[in-house]
Amino acid sequence: MVRVNLSANVDVKIAEGKYEAETLWNTVTAFGATADWVEAQRSVGDLVHAKGTMGQAKYTNGNGETVYYTDFKARSFKFLALARDKIDDEGPVGG
Repeated sequence: MVRVNLSANVDVKIAEGKYEAETLWNTVTAFGATADWVEAQRSVGDLVHAKGTMGQAKYTNGNGETVYYTDFKARSFKFLALARDKIDDEGPVGG
């Protein structure tokens, strides 16, 4: 299992005809072979596409409080573009 934090950039309407960029952060969990692949291949700044299911989960923290969160479980993970620091003149580094 591997958990990664993905950002999504969205435009939020702030006034008539005016929008402001906002970054939303999502935690994505992958399992099995998908997790192994993501762990070995990912880099900060990669553009990715994840498919899966959303659900709510909970845990009890150290203070005995129940913490609820949204869990995204990825069934598939695809790299759409590599981060700039992984690309050289010959193409993807290591590829």
